[in-house]
Amino acid sequence: MQTEVAGAQAVEPVGMFRKILVPIEPSRGDARFAFLAALELRRRFGSELRLVTFTEFGENEAWSRGLGADEDVVDLENSAYERLRRFVGHIAPDAVNDVSYDAFEDNDAPRAIDNAATRWGATLVVLTTHAQPGIFRARYERIIQALDVPVLLLRSPPEAPEPSL
Repeated sequence: MQTEVAGAQAVEPVGMFRKILVPIEPSRGDARFAFLAALELRRRFGSELRLVTFTEFGENEAWSRGLGADEDVVDLENSAYERLRRFVGHIAPDAVNDVSYDAFEDNDAPRAIDNAATRWGATLVVLTTHAQPGIFRARYERIIQALDVPVLLLRSPPEAPEPSL
């Protein structure tokens, strides 16, 4: 499969870069960094790019259902799907229709990312991380161990300091 990349010759996606999956939590600061890195890989290699997010019924949803709201897992996943599209629309409006999206109801990140990667046939997963103090294993370590595909682990850039007045 050859893909035309704007401003470049047709390129053959390198095997590892053929289908890039990026688990995203739009409210996290490093989500933008992971997405932009994957978008650049997509541009350079003509890859398919999928953003995925995970959601679960929490106290707010239980409270709403107690008041008679007719929400189910499909509504929850559709809402998460739309959040992903808005996230991309804010960061890279031209890419909204060039990226595919998926959302699942799950609260176990390693299992959920592995299921999403397997279901879609991802050849690479892009994750961001930050330094975590203490002796406990970081969440990304459990994710890497759960996956059967290569993982590109990016260290989030440090937050810019607030300007002093």
